Amino acid sequence: MSAPASTGRNGARTWAGAVGAAFFRHALDHGRVTRKGTTRIVAVTDTGRAVLREQLGLGNAALEASGSEPSCFSRPSRGER
Repeated sequence: MSAPASTGRNGARTWAGAVGAAFFRHALDHGRVTRKGTTRIVAVTDTGRAVLREQLGLGNAALEASGSEPSCFSRPSRGER
């Protein structure tokens, strides 16, 4: 992995941010997730749900989000954390 590790809260080196960013980029590039407009919200596609079930063993409950649009996720912006 070419991204440098960052220092976590306890001083340990962590790759979590780089791995998460690479995982997201791969999912986006391969049509597993799609962006919802210009927001930070992404939706897991049918293909993405199938891959997550097959590769990670996630069940339907883990892949369904509450609300009117299935499988939509958002994380708070830096100011909302």
